[in-house]
Amino acid sequence: MDSTASSGYIVPQPRIPKVMGILNIVFAAGLLACGACSGMYAAMLPVFAKMTTQAQAQAQAAQNKQVKDALESLAEEEKALDALPEAEQNDATAKKKAEIAERRKETEESLKRPMIMPAMDLGKMGLDDPKFVGWMVADVVTGLILNVLMLVSGVALVRFKPSGLTLGFWVAVLKIARLLVLWVFFILAVVPTLSRGYARFVVDMLQQQQGVTGKPLPPGVSIDQMTRIYTIAYSVMGVAIIVLGVIYPLVCLWLFTRPGARAACLASKKLEERGEAW
Repeated sequence: MDSTASSGYIVPQPRIPKVMGILNIVFAAGLLACGACSGMYAAMLPVFAKMTTQAQAQAQAAQNKQVKDALESLAEEEKALDALPEAEQNDATAKKKAEIAERRKETEESLKRPMIMPAMDLGKMGLDDPKFVGWMVADVVTGLILNVLMLVSGVALVRFKPSGLTLGFWVAVLKIARLLVLWVFFILAVVPTLSRGYARFVVDMLQQQQGVTGKPLPPGVSIDQMTRIYTIAYSVMGVAIIVLGVIYPLVCLWLFTRPGARAACLASKKLEERGEAW
């Protein structure tokens, strides 16, 4: 039904502020929770990386000690065989010495094939890059501010306050601007560094895994190839977030400028003054 009658009277549409207010409250609460998780992740990432590095160093030390003990044991076995009288030296003894030499070679080779996954190196992965850190801080802080304002506007809309429409409108405008600025910056400035960092980390991990099995890397697997894959994936993700993220703010801009929505808030104020309600 058209909110403007032929006489010029605007028909109030209280359903618009009521429904949009509830949606603003629900979405704002969810986004605030997600923002809190993102902030905690960003804060804990260096701590987690440090713990991973320490765990890897301890595991590497334990492996080195195990190899050292094994080599010492083999040396003692060989020394015991060498100490045998010449009369007892025979083909069996020579065979045992050859087996010890082969085991020693395999044990020494195991040091070149550590069974420990690479640690999370923030520098190598590009996660300590100033552009990435600045982008993440801006994302968390601006998201927190706008979502709090969105929550406030939702409460005001549920109560049919005209200020809820105004605040909700400008929050929607700022959310669209925020999405465009942050994610365009992410695609153009952050993705190249982040993609190459992750590519180096993944290739190092694959090389270590292949080193354990003694097989070469699969054809086409290189830092440049992985960088291209990550660049495409992160860029597509950024564009998708922009496209999907602006849908609700655009809906808010359209509904909050409907004459019937503002008329409902103004009429509600008059009803409240008379002790009535919708």
